[in-house]
Amino acid sequence: MDGISVFVFTTLEPFLKPILKSSTASLQSISTEVIDNHDQYEVFNDARASDPTHSFLSKDHFNLILNEPAGQLAKIIVVRFLIFVR
Repeated sequence: MDGISVFVFTTLEPFLKPILKSSTASLQSISTEVIDNHDQYEVFNDARASDPTHSFLSKDHFNLILNEPAGQLAKIIVVRFLIFVR
């Protein structure tokens, strides 16, 4: 089994590593463009801004520390709601 794993990883790694590196760089670039947009900071720069959902803090970014606990909490709430509705 270990021999098969070594064969697969040594055979596939040279092909997959550049593809994953390129796609990761592309996703990072796109994310940076979204976050660095002027609209993202409107709620911080304009006291009269009325749409805080355009803040990058309210978006679902996977690298935010509260993303996972918020997702777990949402799952608990949905399950409890479905049990209550039945």
